[in-house]
Amino acid sequence: MLYFYNSLLGTSLYSNGPGQTTFACSGFSDVAAGEPCDMISAVDGNFYIRFPVVNKCCNCSASIVLSPNWMKSGTFSGESIVNGVPVRTTHVARAVALCCVLWCACE
Repeated sequence: MLYFYNSLLGTSLYSNGPGQTTFACSGFSDVAAGEPCDMISAVDGNFYIRFPVVNKCCNCSASIVLSPNWMKSGTFSGESIVNGVPVRTTHVARAVALCCVLWCACE
């Protein structure tokens, strides 16, 4: 799983690759288990779950909230430039969610 956070916009992206699973990306009747999945807390204030391979996007009622100390055990791996933006990368073995997705309306 990859996690991206933009503190200026207050947005985040959790990206699960093929075979990775998370509770928020499972249970969709028309999406195979382990399908790549993105969880997006967007600028518009909504929380989306997107399945890029099957071209499905869902607007969900709740966001996933991480424990406030989720990066405590992280390891800083350096700085780089991504799409012209300076990025600091920290790897965290496991983060703990405090809330879950309640329902989703999909297109």
